[in-house]
This record gives sequence, structure tokens and C-alpha cells, in this order.
Amino acid sequence: MRVADQRLFNEGAIPLEIISNIAESFERMLLTVINDVLDFSKIEAGKVELEAIDFNLRDCLEETLKTLALRAGEKGLELLCDLAPDVPELVSGDAVRLRQIVLNLVGNAIKFTHQGEVAVRVKTIATTEETRTLQITVADTGVGVPPEKQKFIFDPFTQADTSTTRNYGGTGLGLTISARLISMMGGRIWLESEVGRGSQFHFTVQLRVGDKKPDPESMVPIEALRNVRVLVVDDNSTNRRIVQEMLKRWEVNSTAVEGGEQALAELVSAQLAGQPYQLLLTDMHMPKMDGFTLVEEIRHRAGLEMIAIMMLTSAAHRGETERCRALGITSYLFKPIRKAELLTAILAVLGKNCAISLPALAARSETAAHGKSLNILLAEDNRVNQVVATRILEKMGHTITVAQHGSEALSLLAAQSFDLVLMDVQMPQMDGLAATKSIRLHETRTHSHLPIVAMTAHAMKGDRERCLEAGMDGYVSKPINTKDLELAIADVMHLPTTNGPDLEPNVCPEGSLLKPVNLDFSQILGRLGGDEQLLHEVIEIFIDLAPKHVDTLRRALGEGDEEVVERTAHSMKGELGYLGIAEVSEQAREIEELGRKHDLEQASRVFAAFEPAISDIVGTMRTNLVEKSRVASSGAGQ
Repeated sequence: MRVADQRLFNEGAIPLEIISNIAESFERMLLTVINDVLDFSKIEAGKVELEAIDFNLRDCLEETLKTLALRAGEKGLELLCDLAPDVPELVSGDAVRLRQIVLNLVGNAIKFTHQGEVAVRVKTIATTEETRTLQITVADTGVGVPPEKQKFIFDPFTQADTSTTRNYGGTGLGLTISARLISMMGGRIWLESEVGRGSQFHFTVQLRVGDKKPDPESMVPIEALRNVRVLVVDDNSTNRRIVQEMLKRWEVNSTAVEGGEQALAELVSAQLAGQPYQLLLTDMHMPKMDGFTLVEEIRHRAGLEMIAIMMLTSAAHRGETERCRALGITSYLFKPIRKAELLTAILAVLGKNCAISLPALAARSETAAHGKSLNILLAEDNRVNQVVATRILEKMGHTITVAQHGSEALSLLAAQSFDLVLMDVQMPQMDGLAATKSIRLHETRTHSHLPIVAMTAHAMKGDRERCLEAGMDGYVSKPINTKDLELAIADVMHLPTTNGPDLEPNVCPEGSLLKPVNLDFSQILGRLGGDEQLLHEVIEIFIDLAPKHVDTLRRALGEGDEEVVERTAHSMKGELGYLGIAEVSEQAREIEELGRKHDLEQASRVFAAFEPAISDIVGTMRTNLVEKSRVASSGAGQ
């Protein structure tokens, strides 16, 4: 810190919020360095082994980009995901490492791009009976890399020049790690770049075609959407094409224009021709006329004021949700838009939810009937629970699709068949009980039955009965336990269980890199089936999310937003459940309950003790990550 800055700090002239932001930024940077060095050490020591698990490639990429959408949105960048039609959706490979590569490349692209877009494009370049060789390109409109620096870009601890680390941070290991992982996957990576014009990082990866074929596109409820007229408004041509390709697969009749003035002209022309649009899908941030201004113009035009409108945005800003409500905008989605998410929103906006013609939900694959791979729908809104459940289920050999809430689960069930649903009870928009009742109502007409297992963080008397009354077949409590989940699935699917060893050791296994310090990491590890990599992921997610949740809670308590208090505390309760800290988890539950009861004064008192407890937990986790890095680096050097 410079002398002048030190004087201001000592005199209290620097706001606490700025100091806090600087500290948080430094902590994130330190964590990145630790993780990069740890990964590089493991790769160099030959300790990284790739998995071969069936996964949905589109879902993997779309969910990965969603985690970076906030960073891109804060810089005003478009974040795009563009898969060619011939790219298989279900493949077999290491989804976790592929996600790591994409995170590295897209994260770099966002870092070095100040305006324009970052796009992930996927195409098939070679095909055999069993494999597909894909080329994945991460393209940006950023600063670019000078020709003389490009040949060194994949070397360890190397960046474009010495000012890069000073201006942007980083270890210079991200690209090296990505290159090594890509090589392990049978591919290669190369760069095309021009200073001031942006960069294109291309890499190839060889993946096996998944054993279970995805359901045909005809399973989408085409009757509900066929020939619905939709106008797409977006100044980004790639975005327009991506959205139109999605709509075309559902037989929607769409037209696309690049700005608000063209949209108004098209809407008026269609109205006069007697072929009005039923839905307007508009970008929020556009030059000349933004999305809100366009909607205001539409609401004041006779004959157009009743059209259904969906808003797409790259970043959320304060007050936008309230403005959407005031203008009658019925849906507000964040880019990049996932295919399932768009389908769910369109059906809801057009009032088609009740008209969805679900396929025969009871149809099970022969492999599932024999206890092998199941196609499972996981309806869960909490990020930690999603990661833990997905990893546990994938290790059991199952294929997983994630829905963020009950409405999205219903849309996914309309689009394809599943062998089983794991249904969280408490979710936004539509909870698990309501979604289950909707499924069971449909089954009275189809005479089918889809097994549904409830997942709930509550341990109150009567919870099991409420789930069973709603039509659920089984019940498992959170935090999710590997053995309990396997038993619950085996019970409702009438499958044999494995006779493996007890997956809940009382102590850390010999050689474990995470030693309990205040937190009982052995207990968490046992709950996660002894999977240290998953434990590492859970800790990283908690370190990332917990401070943000605490900030959200603090603001919501100050602003009197009871709904946000209840929802955020509920999420934290679920995340804390994996840490086994009963007292802090109970505080989160108490804040949640007080938010539900509109008692924010008492909630604030509980929060006063809850906030420092979370800070201590995050600090302990960071300390253990440093220790893990030190031990791993020491082992790699031997």
C-alpha cells in the first residue's frame, strides 16, 4: 500500500466496503493460484486420471457458461453457446475436466475482452462408429495476442508479456493445464489471434458416443408450439441465429430483427396483415432503443399492447425486475439461454403448461431394469446439492439431467423420458410437491407411473407423509448421503444394491490431503463417499457462494425483503448441511423461518452471530486448501 493510501486508511477515509472488496479480490486471486499450482503439480506427477462417464454435452457447456455469465454481464459482454446440429448431445468422457478446460478458456476470454462478445462454438470434424472428434472454439473480441508471443502462450508460468500479470493477474498456468488435459483426451489446442481484433482458441477432443441414445426431438410438445408466431429482437446476429435454431426445432414460426425500430415495424405489419405475433422475445441491452423502451412503445400502441413479452439480459441491474412487472413482461431470462430453460419459459408465458402432452413416463430402458444405467432427472435449485448429487449419481453409472425448479422439470419430462426423478421439495417457481401432483394427475390418463424420490432438508415430523401423500415413492433427507441415496433408488426401482464397504469413515483415509481443522472434513468426506475431488469442489463452491449469500442476506434484511431473506437462508442451510456444523446450520434455518414469519428484526439479531460464523468457516476452508496445495506440491516434487 502506498504511503498516501496508508495515511487515508489510518485516518478512516477509505470506506470499509472498498477495503472489503480489495480483500475479497485478493482472496479469490490467491485461491486461483493455489488451485492452478495444485492441478499442475498433479498433472506433472502423472496423478490425474480421466473418467469415462455418459453426460449431456449441451447441458455441460450451457451450465458451465452460466457460472461465468455474471462476470461477462458486469463487463457488458455477450456470452454465446453455439452447437452445430450434427454435434451429439449424449457423449462419454470426463465432463469435469472438459468443464475445467472451458472455464479456463472462457474465463481468460472474459478477462481480456472489454467490449463485444465471447462465444463457444462446437462442431464435429471426424466421425467413427464409436467416437466423435469435436472442435471446440472459444472466440473473443478482446485485446488479442501478438504473433511473437503466441508460440509461448501454452508454456507454464507464461503470459503475453510482463504487464499482463500486473494488469490482469493470474498464474500463467491455466492454458498449460488446459493443453495437458486436452492432450490426455486425444486432442490438441492452437491459437489464432490478431492484436486489437480478438483471439480464437481452438481445441479438439475425442469423445465416445454415449451408450444411451437421447430421445428424439419429436418428444418435445410440438402440438403446443407448432406455428406459434414469435418475433426475436437482438442486435447480436449470432444470438438471433441460435435462438431461431432452437425455435425451429419446436416448429415455432419465428422472425428475427436486429433492433427496436425494426421490431415495431414488423409487429405493426403483421397486425395489419391479420397474422399477429403471439410472443415477443427481446434483448434488453441494444443500441438506439433498448428492450425496456421497445416494450414501452409496444404497450402504448393499439392492437399490440396485449402481446406476451419475454426479456433476455446479459446482466441483472437493480430495479429491473420491478420494471418488468410494471410493463407486464412475463418472463425475464439470463443469457446464455439454455434450451430447456427457453422451452419452459415459452410454455409458461403462452399458458401451455397444462396442455403439455407428456410421453409415457413409465417406459424404462432395459439397462435400467437390470440395475445398470438409469436416466435420472434431478430437480434441485441449490448449486452444492446439484454438484454433489450429480457426481454421486454419475459414479453409480447413471445419466443426469438437472432442472432448476418444478416447472423446468415438467418441461424436461415433456421433452424426453426418464427412468426416475429426484425431486427437491422446496424450490422457486414450482416446488417439488406441486410438480409431483401435476405428474401424477397426468398419469391418471396415461396409466403410467414414473418413480419419484423426494429430497428434503427438513427433518420435521410429517415431512415423509406429506411427500408420500403428494405421490412420491421414496424419501431421502439432505445433506445427501451416498449410501442412503443408493438405497432409496434401489428401493423404488427394485434394483440390487452394491455390497461395497461402508462409505462413511470415522477418520480421514490415510494420505488424505485435507485434514480436519475445526471443521470435521472426515465427516464431510464420508458423506460424499470418500471422493476427495468432490469434497474439493464442494469447498470451492462454498468459498465462492457463502460471502455472496451473506451480502445478499445483509442487503435483504436492510431493505426489508422477506422473500429474499427466506430464500437465501434456505440455500445456505442446504450448503451448510454438508459441513456438519449443527449450530450454524440451525442459525440459517432460524433466519429462514423468521423470514417466512415476517420477523426481520429477530432475523437481524440471529444474523449478527451467523455472519462471523460463516467468515470463520470460509477462513478455515481457505487454510486447508493452502495446506492441501503445500502437501501436494511436496509430494509431486519427490
